[in-house]
Amino acid sequence: MRAAAGRIRSAVGARLHLQQVRSEAAARAVELRPLVERLASEVGALRDELTAVQGSQSDATAQVRSLAPRLERMEATLAEAQGALADGREAQMRHERLSRVHYDDLGRLRTALTALRISDAYAATFAKARPLVSVPIATYNAAELLVERALASVRAQTYEEWEVVVVGDACTDNTAARVEALRDPRIRFVNLPFRTLDVDDPHERWLVSGSGPQNVAVALSRGEWLAPLDDDDEFLPDHIEILLDLALAGRSELAYGKIVRPDGHEHFAAPPAAGQIGMQAVLYLSSLGTIFEWDTRSWAVDEPADWNLIRRMREAGVLMAATDTPVTRYYPSFSMRV
Repeated sequence: MRAAAGRIRSAVGARLHLQQVRSEAAARAVELRPLVERLASEVGALRDELTAVQGSQSDATAQVRSLAPRLERMEATLAEAQGALADGREAQMRHERLSRVHYDDLGRLRTALTALRISDAYAATFAKARPLVSVPIATYNAAELLVERALASVRAQTYEEWEVVVVGDACTDNTAARVEALRDPRIRFVNLPFRTLDVDDPHERWLVSGSGPQNVAVALSRGEWLAPLDDDDEFLPDHIEILLDLALAGRSELAYGKIVRPDGHEHFAAPPAAGQIGMQAVLYLSSLGTIFEWDTRSWAVDEPADWNLIRRMREAGVLMAATDTPVTRYYPSFSMRV
């Protein structure tokens, strides 16, 4: 409880600090922007006037000499104001990076990762030819999509050593009945008795939606590897096989592939980049799940929970492998369901 309370205080403190820095930077930008715009307009007018004078024959030399120094002074002032504006943006970005470093607690994560790598269980995971892969899914009142899209895609996998752990965020629809009707012992459903979201702002809710149930699903998983999936997305048929082969071949702790959308748009970047990777295209060691949890307060650093998790793994030194082979179909939505 003390650790949880400390993490809450850290999250709130990081958020307030970030908001203060952004507020100061925004105020400075508001103060400088009219000056920059006015100077740019005046410089433009002077340039036009200078051009007109240069085109005239009468008294051209004298007028040019009087206008040129004025133009130079204004251009210097404009450059100084633009530089101050750029410095303000850089200061804001620097403060945000420092806030993330403090909030992420990377030192602790790296120490835990080192301890994991020297354990017998770590070595045994890579020695197993056909390991069990757990698919954790968070859901909230999306029974039809969950069963007919997400679960159907897992059941169609070419790799057959898998289990699914679905955790409902206090679902009130017929999710339990729909999952039970599949009569597949490899699929378990657990419905939490209360909602895990504890933020009111819609954007912040979206950033962390599903992260609480995902942590529960990971904790309940029995596999050596984890392949998370959203309840409204789907694995391509060889998703698990491709990523598991990739991870085992290079003794990578995390493997990921390309995401495709129904409209043909693709998401992929190596190394991983924000907006180009999602956890639904990732397979990673389940033992990492005890070190790296889904952060239910990643709104404090204004990051979606899945990207926040991947970024922390990357910065802590998790060994990653990537393939540009499509492995997941992603259906974009700005959903507040979970």
